[in-house]
Amino acid sequence: MTTLSPEQATASSGDFTLVVNGTGFVSGSVVRWNDSDRPTAFVSPTQLTAAITQGDIAASGSSSITVASPGPGGGTSNVKTFIVDAPPPKLLTVEGTGRAIAFDSVTWVREPFSIITEFNFSVDKRARVMLFATDIDLSVENALVVAAQAEDSQNRIYPLTVEFVGKVPSFEWLTQVIVKLPDELGNVGEVRVSINVRGTSSNKVLLSVRPSGSSSP
Repeated sequence: MTTLSPEQATASSGDFTLVVNGTGFVSGSVVRWNDSDRPTAFVSPTQLTAAITQGDIAASGSSSITVASPGPGGGTSNVKTFIVDAPPPKLLTVEGTGRAIAFDSVTWVREPFSIITEFNFSVDKRARVMLFATDIDLSVENALVVAAQAEDSQNRIYPLTVEFVGKVPSFEWLTQVIVKLPDELGNVGEVRVSINVRGTSSNKVLLSVRPSGSSSP
């Protein structure tokens, strides 16, 4: 084998066809994924294709690819490594709207959010907003690996302080991210919020912030 196409995929991204390039392939050559045969089509002495399923790439990591050819003169090829990347974090949205599923972390009131609120337990009285995300691995670290930001209609960036990251009880696939809204968002209105986990950015979701000086309903 000389090359694979593709050489990597995102975990659970779906079935795909793996193209294996090399030399010396025959009609009976079989592509093996971690030493297990996969349905293989002979294209030419220099190319094979193999059917790879979503189950093969269900988890991030690496897999060994080889080609086994029948005798006489057959055998097993050199090894190529296929990389399965972890999926990017995903903030949950209200279906069909692109708007964040988000709540005030104390009152559980939906948007628009006020920057200052009397209904929490903090000294600074700044609102904390709870976002919900999937595909965040917290097996080792916690909030230290998660950053958040808001972006306004002029593409100005506002860092958001991440105060808590943790799994939602009884829903291990779901992570709650609590952020503090900065004063600078007081007159911005609509923003696009995203998070970043270990250098990988999420989707952007819409969030509405009530103008400074207005009261909550």
